[in-house]
Amino acid sequence: MTAALAVATGRAAAEPVKPLDVADCVDVRHVLEEGLPFVPGFRMLEFDLPKNAAGVEGKVCRLLTVGTGVHMETPEIRSLDDMRSLMMGALTAAGWVENDASKRFAEKTTTGRTLFALARKDALCVISVVVGMVEGVKPDAQAMRDGKVRLGALTPLQREWWLALDCFRL
Repeated sequence: MTAALAVATGRAAAEPVKPLDVADCVDVRHVLEEGLPFVPGFRMLEFDLPKNAAGVEGKVCRLLTVGTGVHMETPEIRSLDDMRSLMMGALTAAGWVENDASKRFAEKTTTGRTLFALARKDALCVISVVVGMVEGVKPDAQAMRDGKVRLGALTPLQREWWLALDCFRL
């Protein structure tokens, strides 16, 4: 059974997935860097695929960028939903789509985090978007409600964004 079939049917993969070829990963990187309205570029690394509900294992091409709200936020990006929409828009414009295999990697959005995936041919990219408070920041009373930090009430210097795409061939 191939890994693609395993992902589509929900069974454990018989063979591990492989990272996108370097040229394909560079293409995804280019799509993001040209299609997103913020300063930091994406670093390209190779990692083990993080544990996932689909039970798929193997290596991935990881595209990663981290920055504060000062670097990442623009008039088009004021929320986690904005960032997700812009990332999805840039990738779908380049031919990436949601399908049954990609939906297996989606998770419900939690406060400050969203996870979704897109597919193209025999490849998947699992996209993680996380926004949180910069370590060491002391939020003022206006940013607090019921003992929890309201991320939207922080200044851009107090918010940190973490974007990662784990792309692999099935």
